[in-house]
Amino acid sequence: MRKFRPHAPPIIQIATGIGIRIETAKKGMRGLLALSLFCLVGMRTHGQDKRPNNFSISGGMGVFYYVNTLKTQPDRVVNEPIAFSGRLMWEPEHRLSLGGEMGYYTIYKVKIDSLKSNSFIGEAKLSAIPVLLCFRMRITRHIYFTGGQGLSILVSRITSFGNTVQNTQLSLADAQLSVVYRIPISARLRIESEIKYLHFGKTQDYGFSLQAVATYIFRFRK
Repeated sequence: MRKFRPHAPPIIQIATGIGIRIETAKKGMRGLLALSLFCLVGMRTHGQDKRPNNFSISGGMGVFYYVNTLKTQPDRVVNEPIAFSGRLMWEPEHRLSLGGEMGYYTIYKVKIDSLKSNSFIGEAKLSAIPVLLCFRMRITRHIYFTGGQGLSILVSRITSFGNTVQNTQLSLADAQLSVVYRIPISARLRIESEIKYLHFGKTQDYGFSLQAVATYIFRFRK
């Protein structure tokens, strides 16, 4: 559990540009390499199949709930449940699908108070733009399991006394796991509900997202 100190909120430490933890980055890159090899093997296995190649593009919107791990003064953290995601997948006529995912999540806001007067003087905001290599496995006709690993662009923004400072940095050990319930609307259109767990390795933050997703399928025959 991380401790919250009034004079140095965690997001302010992010904005100062602390270096990426080497060991965490190495673990993230090893995991990403393993997932990449898994995807290449899957493509090679299915590549000789004469069934149609299906590609899908998805867009989702919903809420994000940050799991507050601050031990003291948790009331300083304000959840801003904004979540968007997009996904491009290769979907052969098999259980396994491969592709990539991007999104935008507002993780949290932190209120900044004056140490002397204890009055509100500004706020600090942390957002994430994940870029993940992912897979999806069909469990039943309607239920799918999705996992992914990659990196995120962390955007920290501090506003105080009318001035704004913004900083970006990379988080190289991020991951997501989700369960999708898919309902076919037509031969090409699907609507989905998705509950997703996200972990941001750089700041050791995590949370859950619930989204409504629309998916359109393109079919290409060999």
